[in-house]
Amino acid sequence: MKKLVRQIILLFLLSCLVAFLLLNAFIIQPNSLRLRYETISSPKIPKSLDNYTIVFFSDLHYNNFTTKARAQKAIDTINSVGANTVIFLGDLYDHPTHNTISPEIQNELAELLSQIEAKNGKFAILGNHDYESEKASQLITQSLIYANFEVIINGSQKLYSGNANEYIQLIALDSYLLGNPDIPRAFKGIDADTFNLLITHCPDIYDDIDTSLCDLVLAGHSHGGQVFIPLIESYFRPQGALVYFRGKYFTDNQAILDITNGVGTTQIDVRFNAPAEIVVYRLIHEE
Repeated sequence: MKKLVRQIILLFLLSCLVAFLLLNAFIIQPNSLRLRYETISSPKIPKSLDNYTIVFFSDLHYNNFTTKARAQKAIDTINSVGANTVIFLGDLYDHPTHNTISPEIQNELAELLSQIEAKNGKFAILGNHDYESEKASQLITQSLIYANFEVIINGSQKLYSGNANEYIQLIALDSYLLGNPDIPRAFKGIDADTFNLLITHCPDIYDDIDTSLCDLVLAGHSHGGQVFIPLIESYFRPQGALVYFRGKYFTDNQAILDITNGVGTTQIDVRFNAPAEIVVYRLIHEE
């Protein structure tokens, strides 16, 4: 009798654990959002940009699982940082060729994005879903421009803060998937003595770039797998994130590659051990 009672209790506890894990993966985590804070120090960061703060967010995947309420939460979280610069790393809508972007949806998201505040500018690149069709890429670019984002495709932009002679360099590559990344064009005129920040949607392009010309590389695309279980791996591992998948990668004399889990979800509205996040980098001038 005691053995039977123990078995029933054990079965009950296992059932509770499974129920909690499912609740966490399908309800709690997809609706949660974290701020991940990072710091990078370098003598190449000018004194006038000491404590310069950059917010990165990626893979919003609006118009499917990411609702207006979730997007508003992300925007409020971004604004809570008080960043100098905000950068979007691509995939604004979720499969726009299947989930139609109506004029109402486009206006809704453009108005939301216009709420994002940044003292020294807002910048964006396009991801693979943004290139699913020519019409989609045009609508997405229009929405970003309406919201005062500067969309950079295979180019660079100097970032200043109070001193016109001191800056860091922002370099942007077009999407590795469906886009047309032009590395020589993006790196034209780039000086290794300047602090150079590269943004790209798909992290696997990291092996194609000259990392001696970069100090930090930020990418998205992989969602951190959405569901990540060590040894078993992940639910979501797309082309463009097969070599470099989640977290940070770096070796001696190479730029740090940091891959964000992104904000939204795709295919299934689920997350486990891959929290939705917004990444905040603080730049520190090092003597």
